This record gives sequence, C-alpha cells and structure tokens, in this order.
Amino acid sequence: KGRYLEDSSKWRTEFFYEHPIISHKEYIPSSEALVRKDYKYFFWPDYKFEQLFDLAADPREENDLLRDESKITPDVRKILDEMRGRFNEIKSVVHDEKRHVIL
Repeated sequence: KGRYLEDSSKWRTEFFYEHPIISHKEYIPSSEALVRKDYKYFFWPDYKFEQLFDLAADPREENDLLRDESKITPDVRKILDEMRGRFNEIKSVVHDEKRHVIL
C-alpha cells in the first residue's frame, strides 16, 4: 500500500517524447510527440509534418485530424494550438542546457 501514490492528482497528465532517426530518415524518421489521455500531437522534424489524433474517438490513430486542411474545425484548431504550444514549451525546457531536468 505504501508503494503507490494515493493522490491521483499528482500523476502526470501528459508526456513528451523524442525518437531519433534509425539508420536513415527513409527507414524510420525521427519523431516527437506530446501525448495526453485524450489527444496525441506528432511532429516529424525531418519532414516538418504534423499530425493530431483524438485518442478517445480514435484509439488506433487511424484518422489524422490534420490530414485535410479544409476540414479542420475551429475546435480542432483550438486543440492543435494548445497541444503545439505545450509541446514547444516542454521541448524548450528539455533542450535547455542550463537546466537539469528529470522528467
């Protein structure tokens, strides 16, 4: 019982990850993402390409909400702006050599 965090509000609600290129970008390109329980934002740095998935409605990540620019609703745009902003905020902290961050 003492090993588990009893206050679930202290659990993280999101995580940032980076995956480097494996061999060459045509084989497995590098990717970066911000993942939350409800959404996943991907950025593919080698291609300057973004993806956004609604994990609640699409747990298999088959429907990229950004695939068709003409179909991006104001609600999706709001989520994208929020996810992109938080992604950039976390990434800047992780890459700040003056800080010693354990995530």
